[in-house]
Amino acid sequence: MSRFRKTFAALATQRGARRHLLAALRALIANDYNRQQAAAALVVHRDTRNYRLNRIGTVTGYDPNRPDHAQLFAAALTASDIDAME
Repeated sequence: MSRFRKTFAALATQRGARRHLLAALRALIANDYNRQQAAAALVVHRDTRNYRLNRIGTVTGYDPNRPDHAQLFAAALTASDIDAME
């Protein structure tokens, strides 16, 4: 299993404290990577949104603010959603 898959799986299976991190990531992707709209969708201040996205980078070692890493996160979330449907 790749390093990204392991770190994303650890993040995705967390309950409670880290669920808000996935919500921030989903909001960013759902709003076409528009950070202002993502904050509005989450009903949080932009600094809170920034903290959460930066925390994802700290936890996983992959920065959701980088386009190449953002693509990995988008694909992983899609795969996770498909798995949840089965």
